[in-house]
Amino acid sequence: MGARTALSAPEPALDVRHDARNLLQVIEGSTLYELGGTPKGIKQMGPGEWHATGSEGSKSVMLGKGDMLIIPRGTLHKRSTEDSVTFMLISNPAPAKA
Repeated sequence: MGARTALSAPEPALDVRHDARNLLQVIEGSTLYELGGTPKGIKQMGPGEWHATGSEGSKSVMLGKGDMLIIPRGTLHKRSTEDSVTFMLISNPAPAKA
């Protein structure tokens, strides 16, 4: 858990993680999230983590101060920020397999 400030720079790729889910709350500023859809140009980056160059059928959600977003495990997502945004991010890893 921690607070992050992101300046004007989109994330380079859509991200999908099967090993964690995220909860975020915008503290200051605003940001646009692209969520879901069918990934295009997907590449595995490591255990439980993939990046995609695009997505077909995704939804865009604009978040402002006070807004919260839950990103379930396995959900394609990408953040784009025009100015700057400060947000709190809580990541909940998947339980270890026995």
